[in-house]
Parts: sequence; structure tokens; C-alpha cells
Amino acid sequence: SKYDLGNSYGYSPYGMSRYSNSYFLKSSLLFSRYIPSLERALSGNPSSINNLLYRSYGNDASDFEEDTYLDMYIYQCGKKWGKKVAGVEHYGESMKLMGEAYQDAMKDRGRKTPRYDRDDDYSSGKLQEAYRTGNLDWLDTINKYNSQSEAFDEKFMYRRNEIQSSNIDSILKTGQSLFVGVGAAHLPGNRGVIEMLRRMGYKLRPVKMGARDSDHKTQVEKIRVPVNFTTRYARDSFFRADIPGKFYPGEGDDHDELQYADMANGSYYRVMRIETNSWMWGQSTQRVRAVADSLLYENIPGRIVKKSVISRDGYPGIEIVNRTRRGDMQRYNLYITPYEILVFKMSGTGDYVTLGTEADRFFSSIRLKNYPPATAGNWKKFSPRYGGFEVSMPHEPFAANRSRWTFDATDSSTGTNYRVIRNDVHNFWFTDQDSFDLSMMDESFASSEFIDKKLSSGYGYTNGYPSLDAKYRDKSGAVYRVRFLIQGAHYYTILSRAPKESAAQAEFINSFSIQPFRYGNTQPEKDTTLKFTVRTPWIDRTDKEKINIPSGYSWEATEDEPGTGDGSLSRVRMVANDSTGEVISVSYSRISDYETVKDSSLLLGFNRDSWKLDSARIVRSSQTGTLPGGVRYSDVVLSDSGSSRQIRMKLYYVNGNAFMLMNQSDTLTQASSFVNNFFDSFQPADSLKGTDPFASKTTRFFSDFFSSDTILHKKAVRGIDQLVVGETDLDNLNKAISTLSYKEKSYIDLKKTLLDKLSDLKSPKASDLLKYYYNATADTLELQYASLSGLLSQKTEYAFRIFRDLVVADPPVISGSTPYVNYSGTENMVYSTDAVMPSTGTSFLYGLRDSLQLTLKILPDLLPLMNLDDYEPRLRTLLGMMADSNLIKPKLLEPWYNKMMLQAKQQLKKKLIGEKQAQIATAELQKDRRPADDYYDASGTGEEYSASSTDLDVYVSVLLPFYDKQPQVRSFIAQLFAGNDEMLKYEILKRMIHHGKPYPDTMLNHFASLDKYRFRLYQDLKEMDRSTLFPVAQKTQLSLARSLLLQRSPKPDTLVYLTRMDAKVGKQEGVVLFFKYKMRKDDVVWKIANVGLMPSDGSKLEFADADFASAWSAAGGYQSSSYYDYEYGGRGYQMGAPGSTKINEELSLDEQLKKELKRILFSTHKSGQMFFYGSDGDEEQYADSVDVIAEEN
Repeated sequence: SKYDLGNSYGYSPYGMSRYSNSYFLKSSLLFSRYIPSLERALSGNPSSINNLLYRSYGNDASDFEEDTYLDMYIYQCGKKWGKKVAGVEHYGESMKLMGEAYQDAMKDRGRKTPRYDRDDDYSSGKLQEAYRTGNLDWLDTINKYNSQSEAFDEKFMYRRNEIQSSNIDSILKTGQSLFVGVGAAHLPGNRGVIEMLRRMGYKLRPVKMGARDSDHKTQVEKIRVPVNFTTRYARDSFFRADIPGKFYPGEGDDHDELQYADMANGSYYRVMRIETNSWMWGQSTQRVRAVADSLLYENIPGRIVKKSVISRDGYPGIEIVNRTRRGDMQRYNLYITPYEILVFKMSGTGDYVTLGTEADRFFSSIRLKNYPPATAGNWKKFSPRYGGFEVSMPHEPFAANRSRWTFDATDSSTGTNYRVIRNDVHNFWFTDQDSFDLSMMDESFASSEFIDKKLSSGYGYTNGYPSLDAKYRDKSGAVYRVRFLIQGAHYYTILSRAPKESAAQAEFINSFSIQPFRYGNTQPEKDTTLKFTVRTPWIDRTDKEKINIPSGYSWEATEDEPGTGDGSLSRVRMVANDSTGEVISVSYSRISDYETVKDSSLLLGFNRDSWKLDSARIVRSSQTGTLPGGVRYSDVVLSDSGSSRQIRMKLYYVNGNAFMLMNQSDTLTQASSFVNNFFDSFQPADSLKGTDPFASKTTRFFSDFFSSDTILHKKAVRGIDQLVVGETDLDNLNKAISTLSYKEKSYIDLKKTLLDKLSDLKSPKASDLLKYYYNATADTLELQYASLSGLLSQKTEYAFRIFRDLVVADPPVISGSTPYVNYSGTENMVYSTDAVMPSTGTSFLYGLRDSLQLTLKILPDLLPLMNLDDYEPRLRTLLGMMADSNLIKPKLLEPWYNKMMLQAKQQLKKKLIGEKQAQIATAELQKDRRPADDYYDASGTGEEYSASSTDLDVYVSVLLPFYDKQPQVRSFIAQLFAGNDEMLKYEILKRMIHHGKPYPDTMLNHFASLDKYRFRLYQDLKEMDRSTLFPVAQKTQLSLARSLLLQRSPKPDTLVYLTRMDAKVGKQEGVVLFFKYKMRKDDVVWKIANVGLMPSDGSKLEFADADFASAWSAAGGYQSSSYYDYEYGGRGYQMGAPGSTKINEELSLDEQLKKELKRILFSTHKSGQMFFYGSDGDEEQYADSVDVIAEEN
């Protein structure tokens, strides 16, 4: 397409293109069987062509008299009658109008809400009926009823009507007759095409179609439009063929594809190339042809009419002629080369393919490139035209780029194959150890199904580049010699396969050397979107015309209005060369017009802290300076220990605009002319506008906010979150709050935001204003809450006293929540309710929790609020938190002691009654129990920390200061310890230990003996520095590992220990314990769980290296409410978790565990996190492939 529909520039460095943040995957060097790809190529249809040419798709039955859409049929009739065919509107112009129409609709205040009542009288079916009966008034009524925006219709409909009628007029004025077809919606109404033409002086009348026209249709369809053939070449010139047009890239996911649609005749030409890697499977071209032949019956559409053996330029092939179920003839030519299968296909309606000469012209013109046979001692040095490497090969290699570059050559005299592969992996955020990335390459290649065994491997260096030499035997007995080599972002694999190991293999591998990339002369380039200029020998230019169409073709998804943006902008462009694999990331960002940057170190210079570099990062070089025009820059080259790769990052800053260039290279190779010139000549555009990010923006903000220009006002509203206010802005802020109109969109939210900005100021005057607005908004609870929250967020004694006075004098109603919702624990503190970790409606109490020292000063005056039902549980929770922090003395609570003690006893009674009723209800449900219910019990829902448990826990916190003096408190806590609520008992036990109070001697042993609590107890005691209290009998690796796995929710029903395996994470050696588990009793298969890394000495729980996170300390990061919440993408291979890998009872358990361990250890590396992503079922993926292949091997 010559058009780019949408924005080709990204808004984030993530997911922008296949070049950014890419990973080496298991599939990167895994070579699979070609059969599935060939099957799809034979049976599939080109969807884009089908959508253009045919009304029915694929094998769907057609109930239409014509098998195409009306506009295509009109076009075909015109071409068949030899008429001039033209459009009365231009596609690009119309698409631009569509984009503008959506933009206008966004601003249309009068647009209507979409209708969902689906009134049949105004449906698309009725629209078609109105068109067929010529009822223009009805058609116009339906259009207006379904219209949602007049502004949209103005551009999308009426402006296009004007263009269409004007072009019709222009053609008719040339004296030519004209048959024209336009969409039905363009016809009716005063501004429709018909009335517009009448106003131009034309007379129009309806014409009814008669039966003779229907009969004539059949004769028209038999007419063939003459076509002119031209020779077209493949991009790599491997083949050429004559077609009546130009080849366009197809949509094949697993093969290269070219296609051309002859729209006038309703036919298409298609070429597909399927990589076979047949020599890797020990298959000759004749064998591949036999395999392809065996697939034809089930994969060629319809019935095969003719099949014959053919050859072309020395390559064997098959010709097929078939008739589809709907009667269309098709013709195929398949050619098999040592490296790929080429499928040439022609299809058309009816007998078009078989009756004319077009098909013969196409298929007879096919020519394939031949490679000269290898001659002993006549090998030649080969280097791609763009450079990169040099290697000796027996002949010019066959080169292909299908997600990786491959270069193949064959010495047919010895049956030896030679291949060079280049994978490009660009990740600008880290560089991992070379040895690990080489091991990923080894693992990926060895995973190919044809590999039988690895014979040897060893790390080393090749001309200074990190490399790994390996030797494999395949299932046919042939020997692979392979060298994996890493050069920056380029991962090279140099390999040879021979029936028997030979010296030629080693000579080939050792002949490989890295060479500089070759580029042409530099040229000036200007990017008007990202606003920079550069001199570069290469740029990924595009001649496509950009047309911005809103995502989803809908104005409902956004309320953005042009001109109301806050000025911030972020865009990314990947400048990538497919041939060399080099990539430069160019990102541009501009801060909001109202944003003030406090830390200038990141923009004005380089240091490790401002760039947030961890200790493993190596700064190989750094340079700062200033370019003409006041552009400041920092040029930094970063690497990691154990890595030969490096990342160059160059940051430019000027007037609030920032650019970042990034490129991944290596420490051994001099940068190419492309990279050097780009980095050295890059210059932000002189036209860049921006603001000083370090200056205050409040003057501009308030000027725009108070402006009578609605665009400026909306812009300020949108940018308010970025605003940083100071004490000098108090008057303007007060004015903004006091003058805010109720008519303002999102009035409440905007006013709350302004009040929040007011709370950023700490002066007494700001506090007084918050007090004023609290009283002034007595009719709006949300705004009162905002004022109270603002006072507490100021964190001054003056503000806290005002808060106290307001709340005590006239306590606001607490609405929108219950006293106990989802509690949230804090270290060594009681669980809090939503009044302290609030939900909507109670946020004004949050600041009391956030500043306990200030809260203590006003607490005595707040305590009377405990007489109010809404406040009592919340203030009691706050008291519990303060008591846990040792901030409250018994004297303060003495006036409330009797009340709280009475309430606590009463709550305990309610809880016991509730538990009894629950037991009865459970017994009743047990009678109708289903097997699936076991799964839900396994989640531990019967032991959840209930609201009543939370309540009693809070009572313990506030009563504990009286423990020594009040026997009732000791008796109450003893009752709780004697109860059945394990979670409550455990929380009280922690609290007693934390405060140094006595507890039953049996409690520690009791919880250490329970799988659900053992690991938690170990962790909690460790955090309280009381590890010595943990019972020795349960202090074993196996016991704690089992508890760690069983405390998860939902927890496994059955867990069985299997074995332990040695492992190494970073420099730390240890072991990983493996288990098998079932989530439900009736699960058919077992899955693998693990815990690690732990010391190799089974008697030790912690590593001597305090900096290394053990299984116990690391596990806290893995605890989750969801069993499927894994740390790494795709497969969830991590330590300390039940995994998703199923145990295959027919395979060696030891081998399965080794494989699982490898996956886990790979995932501990940054570059290995995604290695196994998408590799589910690799082993079984081709198990059902054609048996003949297995027999051949």
C-alpha cells in the first residue's frame, strides 16, 4: 500500500517494533519440520486478495448470484467492455477526510449517544431494501436516524458528495458518456449526489433493471480482459516469472509470499517459499518431493483434476490442476530445492485458469537460479554485499532472511552441508553474561528434533569474540560441528553437517571472521515528526503517504480535543537496517507546559545515581558537552560484568525537549559508519519549542486557567496534575477554587485536585483556607473530605489542630464503607481497616495513620468520637496501631478501658455463636457435596481472617497495655488462645512476642507443626529478630520448603517430595528441592513444584553471604493471591512456586526434573526470562506429522 494509516511512531520504547527489547528465544535456533508450513501454503487463501475479489471466503458456501461485491463487479464490467475506468474520488483524499471527520466528531458537543435498541425499521437490512426499491426518502431517513454526529457527517458524507458530484461533472464535460456507482448513503437528501447534479443542470431519472439485463450478465462474465505480462524478480533474484502486474508482499506468517491480484478478471497470482531445512533431516530433494506429493490430497482445495511430475532448471517439481468446491479452477507448480519449496499458484473464477493462455504464460516463464557445483580445492571466500562477516564456502551460498539470516552451501560430492546463521537480538536495557547467552544458543539448537545427542562442548574466544564450540550427532548418525559466536547484538551460528566428521568442517568453521559492515556515502536526513536532522549512510525511508485514522475508527474511546493537550509528548523511532541488523533507537520527549523538574542532574550531566545504575553496570565511557544552539548532551557507554556487549546512550536536552539515542554494540568491534555518523551528526531541529523545565510554571498555568479562551482553559485543566505550586501562588490558587463554576466538566474532581494543590503548601494561611473551604462546602461531603485530607497531608501541628477542631465540633458523616473491609498488614502492627487504609469516602482519616506522632498530640480530643458508631471501630483501629508502635500509655486509655473490655467480650461471644452456626451450615452442605468442592476447600477459604477476627485482634492491641495490671485482659487473651481460630491465635502470638508478653508454651510448637503456618512463623520471627524461638524439630530445609508451597492460595491438595538437585544462581551454589503436587484429589496428572536456592548443606537454612537472597527471603516476593501470578512471562518458571509443568509418567522423571531446573535457572537471568516463552508443547508439536519422514530418517 502507498498509504500509512495511522501513526508509525511509537509512544513507548516497549513493543514499538520487533527490534526493541527483543530476546533470544528457544525457537531462535530451533529447526522444525516443514510439513505444517507447506500444508498451510497449499490449502490457504490470500485473505487480502479474497476480501477484494470475492464475496464468499475460502470454502464457505455462496448463496449469491455474483461472487463479488457490487463495486468490484461494476469495475470488472467496465474493464471487460473496454471502457475507461476511473474513480470519482481519490482514496487518499477520502481517507484524510475520514480522519478529519473523526477528529471533528470528538469536538462535537451535540453528538448523540450510540443507539443499542437495534430498531429493525432502521437496520442495515432495511437500508438495502430501501436502495433496491429506489426509495430515497426512506434511505435518507435511515441514515439520519443512525447518524451520531453532524460534524462527522459533514466531512465523511457531504464533503465527499461534493467531490463525487464535481468529478462526475468534470468527466461528463469532456463529452464522454459515464456509468458511475456510488455508495447508497451518498444518493439521497438535499446534499446528496443526485440533487447536487440536478443543481448543476443535469436531468436524472431512475432506471429499473429488467430480466434481459440478468441474462446479459452471464455473457459479460465470459469476456476476458487482455493483460500485458512483465517479468518480475524475487527480492533475492532466485526466481523470476511473468505476471500481468507487480508482486506485493503477502501475509504468510511462516513463509515468504508474493502475490498479485488481476481484479479485472477476478484472478490472482501467488508465490510462496517454504524453508525446509531438509538436509538437516537427512532428506534429499526427491524425498521432499515425495513428502509434498503425499500432502496434496488432503490440502489442495476441492478435487485434483490433474497431477504430473515436472522439473525446472534442474529442480524436481509437481504440477497440480484442481477444481474448488464452488467450481473455480486453480493451478499449482511446486519446485523443490535443497533449501526450500517454492509454490507457484494461479487461481480465478470459473474456468479462467484453464481456458486462456494466461496460466501457460505465467507457469512457462518461471526460471530458478542454479548454483555451480562445488569443486575440490576451489572454495571461495564469501562476504555479504553489506559485510559483517567472511567465510569460505564451496560455492556462492543461498541466502534467506526469515526472522534470521541464513547462508547455505552444499558440497554434493561429500554430502556435507554448510550454514551461517545470524540472529539479531536488540535489548537496550541490559547486557547479560556472554557465557549464559552462548548457552541459550546451544540449548535452542540442541532442542531441534533431529538432534540425538550432544557429543562435546567448550567455551572459548574466536579472534577475541566469545564463542562456544559444540559437536552433536543427529538421529541418522551424521555429525554436526557448530560454533556459536556473539558480536554485540549479532548472534552467529556457524555449522556444518557431514555423514562422518571431516577436516573440511573444521576448516569451514575456522574460516569465519567478523568484518566491518559496509555502507555507502552519508546523506542529510530530516525527520519532521521527531524534529531532528542527521547525516547518515542509511535511513529506513518510506514513500508512504501518512493518513492518521483514530484507533478503532471510533470517537467514543477518547474525549481529547485538539489544542487542549498539556504540551507533553513522547515518541520513539527505530532506525533499523534489515541487512546489517543494526538498530538505533531514537526517542523524543517533551515535558508538560506546566511541569517543573526539580532534579536537573539527569538532564544536565551524568552520574551513576541519577541514571539509577546498579553495581553490576560498568561505565566504559562518559562525556558531556554543549552543541551549537545550546543543546546539552551526555554520551555514555554502559556494559555489565562478564559481557562483551555494550549499550551506547546519548541524551540531548534543549528547552524542555529531550532526545535519547541508543545502540547495542560490542567492546571489540569499531562502530560502523552508520552508527558513528548518526550519533556524531545528530542535531535537534532549530524549530524546537519548549520551556525551561526548572522554572516555575504557575504564572503560565493560572493565566491559561483563567483565560476566556476555552482551549487554553481546557489545556490548563488537563495539565494540572503536573503543576508544582509555591507559597506565592496562594492567592491564585484560592481564586481558582473559589471561582470554579459548577458547569465545569468533572467539577467535583477538579475542585478536589485544586484543594490537594492547596495542601501542598504548609503555611498557616493555606491551612486557614482549607478550613474555610471545609465550612463553605458543607453540602458536598466529598469536598469536605478533601479539605480534611489536605489538612492532614500538610503534616504541621497547626493543620492538625484545625483538623481536630473541625472534626470534634461537627463530625462529618462517614459514608461509602463498612468498618472492616480488606485489611492490610504493616510490619509489627495490627491489621488496619479501610478508615486507615481507606476506600472512597473515608480518605480524610488517612493522614492520622501517616503521621502518628502528630496524631498523638490531638488524640485525647478525638477519643470522645468513639461514642459515635461510625467512628468507634476506626479510632479503635488507629489506637491499636499506635499501641503496637508503643506510642500510647495506659493512662490515656483508662477512661475507655471498661467500654472496650466489655465490647471485646461481647464480640467474642458473637464470634463463637457465628462459628457454631457455620459448623451446622457446613454439615448440611456436606450432604450435597460435589467432588469439585475439594478444590475450593484447598484454597483455604475456611480459614480466612474474618471481620470478627480482625475486630478481636484490634481489641487485643488496644487492651494489651493493660495486660500486666488487669486480670480481665489476661483472661480474655487466654480465651482467644484456647479458641479454634488459628489465624487469630497466630496474630495474637506474634503480638505477644513483639511486646514481650507471655504466651502458652505450646503455641510455637503448634504453629511450627502446621504446614500452613510453619514458614510464616519462621519469617515473622526472623523479622522480629527472634529466630532462636523457632522450634528446632521443624527447622529443616524440607519442612520449611513444604510449608512455603502449602501456604499459597489456592494450596495444593497433595504434595510429595521428590529430590534435591545442585544448582547455581550467579556465583552462589546451592540446591533446589523438587516436589510433585496435585491441586485436587481427582487430578489425573502430577505437576512439578520447587523451592530454592538453599545451601548445599542440608542442615543450614541461610547462606553465609548475607547479600544473597535465600529461598526464604526471596519467597516473600512470590507470595500471591493468584496461583497463576508468575514473575516471568509465558511459562512461569521461578523458584519457590508450584509450576505448570506436567509430569509425563512414560518419561524419565530425572530427565524431566533436570529440564525443569534448566528452565528455572534460565529465568533467573535477565536475557533468559523469555527464553522458553511460547515453547509449550515443543516436544509434541510434530508428533503427528507424516510417518514417512520418520521412516526416511
